[in-house]
Amino acid sequence: MKRPAAQPTSPRRVLIFVDESNVTSSAKVSNRKLDWLKLRDFLVRDRELLEMVVYAGLPPAMTEWQAERDRENKFLHWLRAHGILVVTKEGASAAEARDGLFPERADLLQKIGWQMAARQARFRA
Repeated sequence: MKRPAAQPTSPRRVLIFVDESNVTSSAKVSNRKLDWLKLRDFLVRDRELLEMVVYAGLPPAMTEWQAERDRENKFLHWLRAHGILVVTKEGASAAEARDGLFPERADLLQKIGWQMAARQARFRA
């Protein structure tokens, strides 16, 4: 005798990973202001939020980048104050910075974080 097919159910828990640079640049291109708390609530819906992790690159710790770095740190402090886990990666040195841009390579941190979370979730399930 065959078992009845299991009904698909919505996961009760959610873990959110966000690339801050890509999300904010997408919002700017769309000429929209991003509400981070509404984004979190929309993604969570009626599930239990395990964690929202925002990966962000910081401008280099150099005088010519200090104003931008201060703005970014203020924003990251706001995220932390609202219960969001922030993972940062330092920007490149002056030799690597080009055309007013700095490569921070936060994407590598994201991939490592995703792998670790997937392994931990497998053992908790």
